[in-house]
Amino acid sequence: MRDSSYTIKNEKASIMLWINVLVALLIIGGGAYSRGLYFSQEFLVVNGIIGILSLVAFPIILGNRSFKVDFLDAAVLAMGLVYTVAIFGAASMGDAIREAMRIWTYVMYYYILSRSLVNKTIMNVYSKGLILIGVALALFGIMTVPGWVRYTNSWTDVLSSTLQYHNAFASFIVGIMILAVYFWLEERKWVQGILLGMGIFIMAFSVAGSQSRGGYLIFLAAVLAMLFVYPAGKRRNLLFPVLNFFIGLLLWSRFLAAVNAKSSGLALLWLLIGCGLALILTVVKNYSAILDVKYTTKTINLSFAVLGVILLGVGVIVLMRHGGDVLATIKQINLQTHSVEERFVFYANAWQMFLERPLIGYGGGGWAAAYKGFQSYLYYSNETHSIVTKILVEAGILGMAALFALVGAVVRVVYKSAKTLKVLAPEDSNRMYNMVVFLSFLAIGGHALIDFDLSEGALSLLLWSMVAILKAISLQMSVPAVSQLEESTWRKYLNQKVVQVKPYQPLAGSDNKVSFAVMVFLTVMAAVMLIAPFFIMNGVKNSQAAAQDLQKQNFPQAVQDSEAAIQSFPFDAYSWLQAAEANMYILMSNGDNNSKEAVLTDIKRAAELSAYDPNILATEAEMLGSLGQSQPAYAIGQTIIPLAPFYNKSYEEYGQIALQYAVTETQTGDKAKAQAAAKEVVSIPQKITAKMENLDPYYKNLWIVPDKLEITPTVRLQMDQAQLLLGNLGSGKDLEGLTEDKQIGAQARMWLAGLATKNGDKAAVDRWTQGLTTQLKGNVAPIANLIGALS
Repeated sequence: MRDSSYTIKNEKASIMLWINVLVALLIIGGGAYSRGLYFSQEFLVVNGIIGILSLVAFPIILGNRSFKVDFLDAAVLAMGLVYTVAIFGAASMGDAIREAMRIWTYVMYYYILSRSLVNKTIMNVYSKGLILIGVALALFGIMTVPGWVRYTNSWTDVLSSTLQYHNAFASFIVGIMILAVYFWLEERKWVQGILLGMGIFIMAFSVAGSQSRGGYLIFLAAVLAMLFVYPAGKRRNLLFPVLNFFIGLLLWSRFLAAVNAKSSGLALLWLLIGCGLALILTVVKNYSAILDVKYTTKTINLSFAVLGVILLGVGVIVLMRHGGDVLATIKQINLQTHSVEERFVFYANAWQMFLERPLIGYGGGGWAAAYKGFQSYLYYSNETHSIVTKILVEAGILGMAALFALVGAVVRVVYKSAKTLKVLAPEDSNRMYNMVVFLSFLAIGGHALIDFDLSEGALSLLLWSMVAILKAISLQMSVPAVSQLEESTWRKYLNQKVVQVKPYQPLAGSDNKVSFAVMVFLTVMAAVMLIAPFFIMNGVKNSQAAAQDLQKQNFPQAVQDSEAAIQSFPFDAYSWLQAAEANMYILMSNGDNNSKEAVLTDIKRAAELSAYDPNILATEAEMLGSLGQSQPAYAIGQTIIPLAPFYNKSYEEYGQIALQYAVTETQTGDKAKAQAAAKEVVSIPQKITAKMENLDPYYKNLWIVPDKLEITPTVRLQMDQAQLLLGNLGSGKDLEGLTEDKQIGAQARMWLAGLATKNGDKAAVDRWTQGLTTQLKGNVAPIANLIGALS
């Protein structure tokens, strides 16, 4: 590609391009704020930064060059649009809005960066900046293992540096290592070459420490892909990065053994030995170029092949004997491991969800909001573990169309750039850069096919960086009428000392109008991204305060804080739920009718915003029942079990709601409805038993969480209560077995006291009421009147 820059009209615009690139690097390497996996609030800062950068950068950039939209631009834009459309069918409105904002952050990031990488110099600075970030994060992660630096915000024991999740960290590092390998192989300056070689070793060392099976596989796949991509004359040089990576794998176990032995000096020594070996590899790599002068290509290639087989063979033997955790991780790479088998279940359940809502899906975060109603057995996973199934669930057919368009557009851009570069810049280094960036894109995206690591904001930004670089390369190739220039003419033109190529001159016609419309729309979205995070963060802050108020039973203040949260961000279901709970407590204490209306409004809105959350629906049903609306409460209660059929709590909540409905209908005189509801409660244990008996043995083997679907003491209590309402007095014997239970023992004794009262057994009444609170004792007589009322 050319070293000549695009024409920039003034120094201000040129400075802005460098600011865009530097900010992009700072965001990717910005630690906690760029992660957004388990601490999603932090990523809102990135949303705001990109919003500011977009509003400032777009006018300056576009004031100097046009903004013609092509297929890739349209595909990127489509990703933001489909996630915006999916909000209207979201299973959780608040989550869908936050996820859409995240996607728009990537869209803006792409547009800014792709228009800022205007020449080879700035592109190399950005690429090497990514390498520097990779080495820094890898080194930081390595130093956390022996405790040389402290970092506690990572959820796993394996090495994950600041990225929270070890698989995401491994994918992040491998994506950068592919770039580093390219620059290392092309570099002939000693200092830079040695630093790049050491950097690759440090990153390989950290990937080994991540113990990510996917990380190992994607690097291996990338190396194999390079064998096909690199020209024959340079293919042998891939032996050096392979050896560098292998050294990292081998030495990690020695390093870890030293750390476990509390020998920091020995651990540091192993790290330094690896860096020294990387230095030696760099020296050998640089001097290997002289072989082309002394020997034939065939002889050199054969020698490298034999040497590679010998070295890798020795390495494999050493790894088998001293591989430690790395070897153990490699041995786990097969399709029979629990995590692999479980992922196929996730994918099958995601497909079922897609069939339920095929067009626009469940909105961003839709899997986490609704998967419990589709899961084949009880597992806990807020991610589908695949970018494809994630988009399938969250955005449906529209999302998949946007994804396929994006991948197709990237392939198209790479192909066109490669074809053009073959004529314009036939040097292997220029052409290889285009392909290596594409390999990095494929490596990160390929790993995301079997994992949820793109939920990690920094990794997603790195992926979108690769897309932006590929776009920028294609833009540098888009000189008007280049296809009509003969090769000799073009080379002559390119070699002129004074040349200003203007590939972005405004074009007349409809295309320019469309591009202008896109620019206006992106500017509006940039303003939304700048403003919205402040409202969301303020809403979260007030919601957290409301949660503390509820815990302290300061209900008036809880109402104020939850309402403040709603005013800031009215799409979060839990803010409405908090308001409903606070108003309900106030209503119960003083009977304020205003509080009653507030309860009904708040809980209804909470259920609308998160219609697949069984906890919110159960709360809504209980509140409606307490407020005398037994029929709608029972109707809502019947939806709870289907939303989470493998959770004991679902059956307990439904049993409580149905039992309350049966009692209410008994008191109002509709005996048939009351009997039907009571019989439903009696049948709950049978439903639980049938659910487990009919479960496929394959799923029973995969079910490793400690929670089991079973007939809990609460379910037994509710069944016995319903039996007593129906006049089956023998259930009192089962109640006696529940009296010692810490949670429901008091209620069991209360109902036994009611049964004794019904039978006129005063001694039994005294025995069962002993130790009960005054309130529970006051319920004994009404219970006695209910027993047998439905017989």
